Amino acid sequence: MSITHTVLFQFKDNVDQKDITRTCDDFLQLKDLCIHPTSKKPYITSLQGGKDNSPEGMQNGITHGFVATFESAEDRDYYVKTDPAHQAFIAKPKAQNQHDEDNTESKMTTTPYVPNTNQTPHGPAPAEHFISFQLMNGSSPGLGLSGSQTDAGLRQLTIHTLDQTHQDTVTSAIARFLATDIAEITYAQIIDGLPLGEVAFESRGGMPHQDHPINHCHDKLCAGILDKTRQFLKAFSPKLLQFDSRLLFAYQAASPGSRSFNIRLIEIIAVAVHQVAVILFSLEEGLHKNDGVIEWAPPKSDKTWWAHCPDGPEPTMFFHPWYLSHDRYPNGVADMAGYWAESRILGGIVLFDRSGLDQDAVYIHPDRENVTYRICRLTSEQKLQLLKFLTAEESGHSPLPILPDETNDFRVDPEESPEETGIYRDIWDRSELREDAYDQRLRDVWNKVDYLTHSDKGDAGDRALERRNRMFYAYSDGEA
Repeated sequence: MSITHTVLFQFKDNVDQKDITRTCDDFLQLKDLCIHPTSKKPYITSLQGGKDNSPEGMQNGITHGFVATFESAEDRDYYVKTDPAHQAFIAKPKAQNQHDEDNTESKMTTTPYVPNTNQTPHGPAPAEHFISFQLMNGSSPGLGLSGSQTDAGLRQLTIHTLDQTHQDTVTSAIARFLATDIAEITYAQIIDGLPLGEVAFESRGGMPHQDHPINHCHDKLCAGILDKTRQFLKAFSPKLLQFDSRLLFAYQAASPGSRSFNIRLIEIIAVAVHQVAVILFSLEEGLHKNDGVIEWAPPKSDKTWWAHCPDGPEPTMFFHPWYLSHDRYPNGVADMAGYWAESRILGGIVLFDRSGLDQDAVYIHPDRENVTYRICRLTSEQKLQLLKFLTAEESGHSPLPILPDETNDFRVDPEESPEETGIYRDIWDRSELREDAYDQRLRDVWNKVDYLTHSDKGDAGDRALERRNRMFYAYSDGEA
């Protein structure tokens, strides 16, 4: 006989309706993410309910209801007490989580519940599970959440969570990219405390001022840094890294070699590249903390520079010009260094289609001189080369860094908000173009590096005008 289980949601009054919808949609995904430890297959036979499901008679602010069906009481008990995907979903700070394992009619009548439409006429009343959410900073417990991972209150887990096959693939892939020359020199610069001068001047949008001391003071790594870096990378254990629990469980639920498996593996590796940089930056062992290079700024008479950088120099020289919002990053300034390392090692910040339109797409946001500043979708060949490098039994030629070219003809303007485009890894990662900043899409000159065709340039210019008009009308409405 099948067993049903009721799940009731209560959201705080200040939670945005979009976040409520996302949360309910994410909860419905547990049907595929909850994997039985023995069969290795999903074991929730049905999961019904969702947004705006408000049964008549509910009290105390409970507004959303779900009914999960299991083949046995043992399966239901595993779901409630043990299943890691379920535990990760409900692990939220400041939330009142109540689990009612009593399966009697009398208990159910004292607590609001969703009527069980699947229950047999003489079967037991469904057990009940009540969750009270307080989503912070507009966060949503889904991949690519808004608000930081820390604020979202979702559990960070190591690869110990994975079964051996999935874990071995991740471990091997991390070791593979750590062994590349580009990873070695990139992480060495973070340990040193400054980028090499030639690297700093390779930035497309974050190139230093022509008089900046980095132009002549750091042409090579300081003595001993390369050896120190090699020792670190040789001894580094991937099991030290922590990942968003939803990412690991989505990866665990995918069969090796499947499209979902491949996409989640690429995301795990991007996060790993980022996290290693965060760890190194946070050690604060750089040799240049007090030499004034990082803090250097031109005189106030250089009005062009100060108009572009009204708040002065960035707190670190390890940055991608579109990922500067350290005040909202979980690891603060260290995450700026993480994004910089991603761009140097992988070729750009690795992003995904969170809109659901193309879940197999992988995007990259580069920062290299003579490479487009726009976000580019990787070609099938580029994805295949990357996956082959990460998963092949024998180490082969490294495709890193992957630098977009004219074959990457599907592009996204970074000036457009992630909410509009749906292209991001975490919704908070990319910095918004300041309202007073010049939108380069409005330039009259066409260049083929950024816009492959005149039509592409024209469409981008139209989007820039629309953005300017939105800001104008928003300002006008505010003045009214």
